[in-house]
Amino acid sequence: MRLCNTRRRHARPAILALLTAMAATVLGTASAPPAEAATTVYGKVTYVADGDTVDVDVAGDGTAKPVRVRVTGINAMELSVYSTKLSRLRGDCHAVDATRRMHSLVMGKRVRLHARDRSARSGSRLRRDVAVKVNGTWRDVGSILLDEGLALWLPSGDEYEHNADYLGRAQRAAAKGIGIWDTDACGGAGGGDLSLSVQWDAPGQDAVNLNGELVEVFNPSAVAVPLGSWLVRDSALRHYTIPKHVVLQPYSSLRIHVGSGRNTATDLYWGLRAPVFENATAEPTSMGDGGYLFDPRGNLRAWQMYPCGDYCPTAGLAGLVDVSAVGFDPPGFDDGKEYVRVRNLSPEPVSLDGYVLRAGAQLWTFPPGSEVAAGRELTVVFGSGDQRALTQFTDTYGAVLANAGGTARVASPDGVVVACSAWGTGAC
Repeated sequence: MRLCNTRRRHARPAILALLTAMAATVLGTASAPPAEAATTVYGKVTYVADGDTVDVDVAGDGTAKPVRVRVTGINAMELSVYSTKLSRLRGDCHAVDATRRMHSLVMGKRVRLHARDRSARSGSRLRRDVAVKVNGTWRDVGSILLDEGLALWLPSGDEYEHNADYLGRAQRAAAKGIGIWDTDACGGAGGGDLSLSVQWDAPGQDAVNLNGELVEVFNPSAVAVPLGSWLVRDSALRHYTIPKHVVLQPYSSLRIHVGSGRNTATDLYWGLRAPVFENATAEPTSMGDGGYLFDPRGNLRAWQMYPCGDYCPTAGLAGLVDVSAVGFDPPGFDDGKEYVRVRNLSPEPVSLDGYVLRAGAQLWTFPPGSEVAAGRELTVVFGSGDQRALTQFTDTYGAVLANAGGTARVASPDGVVVACSAWGTGAC
């Protein structure tokens, strides 16, 4: 199974890619959690709170009091002012649009509510699939909002029936650059074309190695981009506000680690005590997540959804390069001397520009000019030094490659692994 990101409107293909284990052995075989009992009921919508929450007077429940329902599988942007009058609504960019669309679809209409587990809730709200008749045919409301780019994909570990389908819908809308996925829809979008990659599966146990979960933002341009007050978030509402002073330099990366640490020019720390990003699973649960970067106006500027399911790109360098050597245990102290070598197997020069190397817990984006002649090797050293044509230094401190075992992977700008090498307990 391959993992990928979606592209942004008016933008070149994403430079950073999601570099994670691709094999089914890594994703695992997800067993379905037990459900109490499925339920399907009908009712009339009496109020639309926002783009993913409605009140429904359920037929036959013996009361006229409506229940609040959270639509399963989607997450619309948040309102700040709620009202029964649409003209009074206020909120984040795209929040009012999503609310208005939900209102036009279901307000005052008969809807069908379904859950595989009747006890499924989001806080005090019932969590349900919501369908409404459109031209005489039942239509799933979550699908419509995703198709129109008015919500993020929010997979559910128990109400998982739409997970895979919803992911594909979100990715297709993102590829079209509509709604949320229009990177300048909220006005004032400036500061360059950025890319984002999520490392959702930290080496070892996610709950123990919190800083192994991270989001990396890459600036592929020659212009510095101020990132102060920008938001990084997952598919739910968990978010991190980038400090005001942060500027992403040209051809540079910024890593936001989930755990705690001391902020530097290249690494920031979210300060959480638990993992943020869901691990991907195979059918039937088809879990995943996403990382999203919003500017202060609410423009979604870069993102990564995973896995990519049926929406995977083709890797341009597949079969043309390999990971020829991994120096996971160099002589003496490992600190600053570990390395990975990538060899060009083809008879022509190849460019690694924008491709990403993941080795252990490290991500490295090959900068512009990373051309490798036929039969030659490019070495990435996890330490400090003077950059040369075929030797690049990551400015990493400390040992990063576990002697006991691990993997080094090279992935395309669209997230497809094109080369992999494993040692010890690691497996490609």
